[in-house]
Amino acid sequence: MKLRHIPPLLFLAAVVGFGVHGVQMRQTYTDITAQPQYQDTFTVGEIPEEACFHACQLMTQDLPSFPIIARVTPTSPQVPQFYVSKQKFQVLEVFAGDQLTVGEEIWLLAELWAALPQPQGRYLQTGFVNYPQPGRDYLVFLSREVEVVDGFPELPTYLLGGDPRHVITPIFCYEEPETSIIIEQEGFSTYVSYAEVKSNEFFATTPATMDAMVELKHTMLEQYPRSISAQP
Repeated sequence: MKLRHIPPLLFLAAVVGFGVHGVQMRQTYTDITAQPQYQDTFTVGEIPEEACFHACQLMTQDLPSFPIIARVTPTSPQVPQFYVSKQKFQVLEVFAGDQLTVGEEIWLLAELWAALPQPQGRYLQTGFVNYPQPGRDYLVFLSREVEVVDGFPELPTYLLGGDPRHVITPIFCYEEPETSIIIEQEGFSTYVSYAEVKSNEFFATTPATMDAMVELKHTMLEQYPRSISAQP
């Protein structure tokens, strides 16, 4: 097969064109996520039964072997940054690993966290677990510290989860937020309005799916309870 030669000026024009488009998309993204309660204008995915049951089984076995396990509390809301989200936490208790110190602040970054304003719609990725809320304590399972160069301050950043088989974000609230709002879907899409389910801790398609996620949470919390001195 004969390859056609692309003139350098044409190639440069194409690169510039893609660059301009990227800047325009980034500006649009920033404008959307800078609005108050912007998440209410997005949709969020609910996990279907088969994927949920498989993930819960795997995570029950795998999570206790994570190198860093801790209890944390958010000190900032979610901070979206062009197809990725981060959140700042204070470390309250360390169950596994020697990388964290009680009292320090860290950023958590999850591959399953993102706000995605697309031409066809606005989507939140949460890993089927609602974003952490300030004033609550959370059990987190971290795989490693990550080096991030763009847009992150000097605080250390850790990866929440990291196993591609775990489609549920491994973060569980020590309190008991709402879990009763279930919007059963028909057809291929499992996306629903975030505004309708935002009081939930988990996003599930059926009662059985929700029960499985709650059971996974309670199994983990029983293994890593808050110390008596930390009880409210």
